[in-house]
Amino acid sequence: MDLKKTSKFVLGLSMKIVFWIICAGVFIFICTKGYSFGYQIFSNEGVDKAGTGIELTVTIPAGADNDEVADILLDSELIKSKYAFLIQAKLYEADFKAGEYVISSEQGPEDIIKILSQAEETETGS
Repeated sequence: MDLKKTSKFVLGLSMKIVFWIICAGVFIFICTKGYSFGYQIFSNEGVDKAGTGIELTVTIPAGADNDEVADILLDSELIKSKYAFLIQAKLYEADFKAGEYVISSEQGPEDIIKILSQAEETETGS
């Protein structure tokens, strides 16, 4: 038996096995991150669990776009991911209104979008 041929075969086989193990690891990592991001987009979970949240006041300036609103909410720790929030705002066709809002950290992104999109209603006398 040729020792050189056998060594090359074993080394080549080992390299292929290591390559496919690394590929499987990368695939699992990407799938896990993708699932987590998708879950954030389609869930309505707040940053804090029910009963443990705090209320914060946020001010949305006039003319703020979705990116600026997401930055304000992320800085206030009311959302977990800026990019997931931006996708949610797009899905819900958010139209954020300027103003000062009190938001609980228990509220999910969908609830926050609804709150920030409500126009101030003025009462008119009949």
